Amino acid sequence: MIHEGMTKIAWRLRWLMLFSCLLSLFILNRADWLLRPEIFVPFCILAIYNLVAGFVSPRPSLCYAESLLDTIFITALIFWTGGEESIFFLFYLMVIMLAGLYYRHLSAFLLTLGVTGIYILFSILSENSITIPYLILKVYLFFGFASITSYLSSELWAGIDTPKDTHLQVEDICFKLRQAVKTLESESKKLSELYNISLRLEANGNIGEVVEATSSLLGSQLNLVSIFDEKTNRLKIEASEGISADFLSGVRKGEGLIGKVIETGNATVINGLSKEKGPDYLPYKNMGIESLALFPLSVPDGTYGALVCGFTEPKILFPQERKFLSLMGNILAFYLENRNLHGEIKKLSITDDLSTLYTRPYFVNALKKELERSRYLKRCFSIVALEPDGAHQKTTDLQRLGLLIRSAIRGKEDIAARENERFYIFLSGTREDGAMIMVERLKKMFQEKGIEARFGLATYPPDVDGHEELLDRAKKRLEEGR
Repeated sequence: MIHEGMTKIAWRLRWLMLFSCLLSLFILNRADWLLRPEIFVPFCILAIYNLVAGFVSPRPSLCYAESLLDTIFITALIFWTGGEESIFFLFYLMVIMLAGLYYRHLSAFLLTLGVTGIYILFSILSENSITIPYLILKVYLFFGFASITSYLSSELWAGIDTPKDTHLQVEDICFKLRQAVKTLESESKKLSELYNISLRLEANGNIGEVVEATSSLLGSQLNLVSIFDEKTNRLKIEASEGISADFLSGVRKGEGLIGKVIETGNATVINGLSKEKGPDYLPYKNMGIESLALFPLSVPDGTYGALVCGFTEPKILFPQERKFLSLMGNILAFYLENRNLHGEIKKLSITDDLSTLYTRPYFVNALKKELERSRYLKRCFSIVALEPDGAHQKTTDLQRLGLLIRSAIRGKEDIAARENERFYIFLSGTREDGAMIMVERLKKMFQEKGIEARFGLATYPPDVDGHEELLDRAKKRLEEGR
């Protein structure tokens, strides 16, 4: 059974959907849709059908045909305007709304399931990588909107068989629909901001933008990202906005509220901080914070830090806001994990795994840059080449030599590299007499370990002008046994 009042609502909504699509296409400067039969033909069929539908009695078969035409038209629009990244996915919500008005819960659920399957297929076939949190939120919106619409529709259906005033029922439903649309707009804004944040993080690595976005969306006065430094075993503030919270810098894992969040990986949300007792709450109270939210930056392998939001007024975080902060924490955690992995990969690519010194290509590249800088600044530097005798060229000996050389280097800009059985040391801002002191120190260290080695030394200036000549001069003097 299809109620006539439902079809009138759906009839008006379909006109709204068609004109909204047209307006969006013109705003996006996509007027060439008229030349696309996969867009133009379904649009014409829907428009003609909607004209005729205003004069015929509703039938179930026609309603199924309407849903099919609506889905084909919106799917074609999404495919033509960018697939997963198309903004026209929002019109799927109107298709779901129309289904909720026409059908009972099961049929509306099946249509929503089909629409969701089509959209997931778009994401899988997309050339861009899938943003899982973004996709999950969209699926959540589809089913959430279907649930809201089905519920409101069932309320309207129930009112048909009661003596209640139909006009008042419709007004009540329209009010609820308006509230649902407002909620949808708010969720869409947060979803869009999450997506933009993930793109900006990947592009420029500015965590401060994440903190600013959180402050803007939630209206929080205390906003910061604190990261756990494994070297110092303490927290450091990576970015902050609003009220200063310097006391959080240097906190150990497990200490205070934020330390416990990082240690356990569990979020903490407190409303009414002034009523809480204990030393962990006192620093926040002194800043005038009344409500506090701490969310971990967690990945499956551990927790990198915490996202902190504080409010000077009582604030109850709604489930959507908690979900937003949780997803923000996940985005930051995956960014930090990728940043660490990139650092490890870069370190491995320029480090010799046997001696833990730099590789020769990295050493030569650094030498080129230093030569240009020294010419400009008119300063000197030296190169020391050394090679152990044949009895000390085993793998274990080369490892020991690498460790000894690394311990002997003291200047921040000094570096060392290995090439087969030969080692090179770059001494920034060091003349020949200073380099000779380094050679003598190395000889003494080697003798204490029972290692014999030959050394070669070259200095810029005045020995040579080019980096290759400088290396050759050091090698020649090494071979001469100097």
